[in-house]
This record gives sequence, structure tokens and C-alpha cells, in this order.
Amino acid sequence: MTRQFEYEKQTFQEECVQSILRIFGGLHQNQAFEKVMRTHHQENNYPFPVFTENKNIDIMMETGTGKTFTFIQTMLELCKQYGYKKFIILIPTTIIGDLIVLILVSLKITLLASITFICDLENYLISNNQSA
Repeated sequence: MTRQFEYEKQTFQEECVQSILRIFGGLHQNQAFEKVMRTHHQENNYPFPVFTENKNIDIMMETGTGKTFTFIQTMLELCKQYGYKKFIILIPTTIIGDLIVLILVSLKITLLASITFICDLENYLISNNQSA
């Protein structure tokens, strides 16, 4: 029996997803990564510097704000809009990794009932065998 989680979308979560999609939209219009990131940084008045040397996009959210739901929704939207099907999620402990897998399975079931697209995302959990 699959455990079902209840999800309540928050406005700030949707804003986060849309913000990330705008970044990828700029990149898909063949704009330079540095330009896309600097424009995004300026438009949002972030109080921290933008680093573009390594081409990473970091998403920061406070504890308890629904990061898991937000990053899963982002992955599904990136799949839907741009065809991305491979994502790497870094998780600090095996316990959290197990929880993420449960949430992915539950959320996939929940979302597939309400969306008109299917993203075949597979779950792989790689552990360093350290307990936490």
C-alpha cells in the first residue's frame, strides 16, 4: 500500500517554480547563461552576489516551506516544457532520501490524476551507507 501525502500549493512555491522556468526559458532562447542569471538576479533584487562561473542554479528555501514539493513540481514542469527527464537531487541522509522516494511515488500518483502530460521520471537512490 502506497502512503499518500496531502499537498497544499502555496503561492510562493508556484512563484519559485515559475522563476526557475523563466531562467530555463531564457537559456532556451540561446541567451548566454551569465546574462540570464544576471538579469534574473537584478529583477528579483537578491541580497547576495550572483556567481556564473560554474553554471549552477541554486534554489534556496527556508525549512518547512515545501522545498520537496517545489523541486518535484519544477522537475515535472521542466519535463513538460523542455523535455528534461534526468535530474540529480542531493540529499544529506539516507533517511531523508527514503522519505523523498516515498513522496515522489505519492506525488506522481497524485499529479498523474490531475495533469495532461506524463513525465516518466525514474527513482534511483544512491547512498554512501553512512547513517544519520
